[in-house]
Amino acid sequence: MVFGSTPRNNLSPQQLLGLANAYLESANRVDDGDIALVLCHDTESSLSQAKKGGKRNKEQSVLDGVATAYIGLGKVLDSRGRSSEAQASYEAAKKMGKSVQDFDRLAQSFDSKNNAHPPQGTMGSNSNVNTVNIPPVVAVTKRKVNRSIALIPPLIFAENVRPHTTFKKLPESDERLINTSQLACCLTLLKIAHSLDDTLEPIARDWLLTVENDPDEQERLKLLKTDIIRAYMRDELKDAKAVAEIVCLSPALDKAAFQDLLHLFYDRVAQSDLLNFHQLDGLANLLQGADPGFLEADDLIKILAFLSKRIQDTDKQSPRHIYQLILAASRVLDAMADTKFEGLNREKLHEPLSSYLNSMKKVSDPYLIYQVAYAYQALQCVPDDESLLQATLRRTGKVIKGVSGLVSAVKGLNLSGFIEGLSDIQKGLAGATEVVQLVVSVFDDVSSLTESGKGFLDCLKEGFSFKRKCAWYTALRGADALIREGEFVSFKKLVCEAPCRLDPAFQWGVCQRLAEIATNPIWDTRTRRNAITFLGEIYRNDEDWGHQASVKEWILNILIQLSSHSEIALQWKAGIQSPDDERFPLVGKLKEFLSSNQKVFLLSGDSGAGKSTFNRHLECDLWESFKKTSGTIPLHINLPAIDKPEQDMIAKQLRKDDFTESEIRELKLHRKFISIRDGYDENQQTHNLYVTNFPNQPGEWNTQMIISHRNENLGVDYRDRFRPGDRNSQSDSSLFQEAVITSFSQDQIQDY
Repeated sequence: MVFGSTPRNNLSPQQLLGLANAYLESANRVDDGDIALVLCHDTESSLSQAKKGGKRNKEQSVLDGVATAYIGLGKVLDSRGRSSEAQASYEAAKKMGKSVQDFDRLAQSFDSKNNAHPPQGTMGSNSNVNTVNIPPVVAVTKRKVNRSIALIPPLIFAENVRPHTTFKKLPESDERLINTSQLACCLTLLKIAHSLDDTLEPIARDWLLTVENDPDEQERLKLLKTDIIRAYMRDELKDAKAVAEIVCLSPALDKAAFQDLLHLFYDRVAQSDLLNFHQLDGLANLLQGADPGFLEADDLIKILAFLSKRIQDTDKQSPRHIYQLILAASRVLDAMADTKFEGLNREKLHEPLSSYLNSMKKVSDPYLIYQVAYAYQALQCVPDDESLLQATLRRTGKVIKGVSGLVSAVKGLNLSGFIEGLSDIQKGLAGATEVVQLVVSVFDDVSSLTESGKGFLDCLKEGFSFKRKCAWYTALRGADALIREGEFVSFKKLVCEAPCRLDPAFQWGVCQRLAEIATNPIWDTRTRRNAITFLGEIYRNDEDWGHQASVKEWILNILIQLSSHSEIALQWKAGIQSPDDERFPLVGKLKEFLSSNQKVFLLSGDSGAGKSTFNRHLECDLWESFKKTSGTIPLHINLPAIDKPEQDMIAKQLRKDDFTESEIRELKLHRKFISIRDGYDENQQTHNLYVTNFPNQPGEWNTQMIISHRNENLGVDYRDRFRPGDRNSQSDSSLFQEAVITSFSQDQIQDY
């Protein structure tokens, strides 16, 4: 039997109101929580349209019914544990003149027959719907919410996605490629051609079927890959953009090319006297996404030995140095667990590293503490005869060797059994023989908790435990395997049902992974937005996720990093000594500077405050303005990647961007620049770059300068290093402006 389709837009306001009540009735009756939330969403959509129609037609009875139904929707959402959404429904009703008390009185006026059955005419019959002035009230059934499972809107991660294969446009034969991400997508599609499945987008499937019959195009793409790798190897100074591009390409490499790239990253990090953050980050990301079959035990040992030594030598340096090194070491340890590595030398590697991690108990930086705890959990898995994940999987009846087995068998994984296995570890039932007692106790010193900020570290004492293997690490490794394969439906189920989901360490790890999904170009726009929405759910829904202040702060930090994808405006204050309550939107301050005659703008802030992200976002905005006006040219300069930036800095950056000498001379003589200079302190820079580069003088570059710097490295007389001056170094404070990026106030956090 085939029924005709009636678009919702064709329904009258009365019909839309009846439809909303039908959805609401069903949402209240159905047992499946996910289905109920979909029905609630449909209810809200129908009510919104009915409200618009009622206002347009001035039908007060419809508007009264909509207001009442909004309260009914709130009641149903409340019964499903969705208090924040319920409150929004109550507020909508309140704006229309209805209160919860009005609803309760109305509910009492209906007998049980009205409450037990859907009303006549609400599914499409016009005869009865038009006579309904006030819709039947839904009797909300009280039910006990299953607090062991978090409820996430079903539209978040509703389907799986093939990684590295999502791109809006794929090239025709011999067509110029847009960027390295598009090339990586093409090469990955060719690599998986033998295993086509339903998760592949139609555009990718069609492209693949065409290119499979075009050997010349396949060869062209492979040559492009080779050329990019060779160019990267020749480039001595690699900025963050170049590192990100080559890491994006790594999943499409064969084993030999991957190992060459791994050795290059290692050599550049190991041979540098100063810690190269971009190369170290590239090394960590390369290991994170590596095929376990591409990794050799000797390479992993060599990299871990170097990192372990560098970590211990860096003890007196900034938390950022230590964090980046421990993050990279965690990736190596994860890779060792993935490949079921055994026999890590206890005396030379295991004990020194575990002792160092033990010594970190007095650290006050929560981000560093999380990474230390994660590294320790990874370290416990490396020397075992049977990995922690394998012990979990043993309960499912599917013995899979190592974490790498989960990657290859993820589609056949009994996820419910896996989650049940996590419960055993959570309860300490995995077996005493599996607990490696490397450290007697770490967070047993109450005074250190007080010194580090008791409110947060009290949570860490429970969650970031060093005493035993924890379920949260195993759960996160399972999540990694699911993400790697694009199994987002199972990933959501694991996160929502893991028995350790209220553990702050687990939540930190989940948020970290959601942030990586949101910023990774291998995923399509919908998937990346789902990741951001998921972060919002964890932030807002205290009933399901607990009121973890540290996790909320972590999420806000992530949102700052994602500010180029959102409408969150960074805040500033006038200087380091200015009161924290004197905050203003940063974008407005920059616009004021750019329209003035001032020459230098110093942008400072704590590590991770969002300076580099803001600079990139600013560059994009300025380029959009340039396209419309052909005025001032924005030029982003990564200072650590420039050799001797105190001399001829703009020309050096343009040469890196492949401009010819004649083009550079032309730009110098005839164009005005806004030079955005990022990372002043990352290469121990001490020169006044304005004074040493002689800008805004006859025959020199015409430019305004924006310079970013970390607060902790500024010093007392820092302004002398940035104020404009002439060749005799006479500074002019009227040409200088500064701002400090600040964290959000409590009121702003609450408003958000």
